[in-house]
Amino acid sequence: MSPEAFVGQDIGFLANGNGFREFVQEFFAGDESEALYELKSISADRSYLIVAQKYDQNKAAFLIGIDITEQKRVEEELRQKTEELAEINRVKDEFLAVLSHELRTPMHNLHGWAQLLLSESEMDEALKIEGLETIERNARLQVRLIDDLLDLARMQKGEMKLEIELVDLASVIRSAADTIRLSAETKGIQIQLHLDATVSNVLGDAIRLQQVVWNLLSNAIKFSSKNESVTEILRCSSFYKVFTQSIFFV
Repeated sequence: MSPEAFVGQDIGFLANGNGFREFVQEFFAGDESEALYELKSISADRSYLIVAQKYDQNKAAFLIGIDITEQKRVEEELRQKTEELAEINRVKDEFLAVLSHELRTPMHNLHGWAQLLLSESEMDEALKIEGLETIERNARLQVRLIDDLLDLARMQKGEMKLEIELVDLASVIRSAADTIRLSAETKGIQIQLHLDATVSNVLGDAIRLQQVVWNLLSNAIKFSSKNESVTEILRCSSFYKVFTQSIFFV
């Protein structure tokens, strides 16, 4: 701006609406000989640090504007990064807490049945078979949790690979339901399957699809109250019947 543009103007016109006029008035009315004020220029989208200093027996003042736009930008980026890191740490802590719980549950079942089978020499044959089946299911569950962790590491490295083939979705859902059924039974939750036999095979990775179904079921069981039911529905979408098939969870 040219010097002429300032002549006869109220000082507030430099930053209308940003409290600049009030700052100058309070500065002259106060006892301090120096003051700082951070000014945001909306029209120019710039930030300034105003350094004010009185002279001539406090009848006048120098006001020097220092452009701090770049510093403010860096500060904002650092603030955002700090918030992002805090959120990442929070999610990591939650993940580790959930993971510890998920790993502990099948381990308790494995350990309990193993101890029972070792200590009871004259165990009923039916109970023995039930114990071995429980150990086998929990072992598969433990392996799946470890596979999920390995998949997470692969995704972070960009090394995740999909084995694409024709997949029977009904079979995928049944396998996932069988794996998670023990966790559901401990809460008295029933898993109900409604699988449309007309749904054709799809191209996909059977293991990854089963992981998706297992994770959805796991969350449904985790957040359901005791003695409720979780329903799995597989059917062709009526609107996109030709192009897609959908898995619905209630």
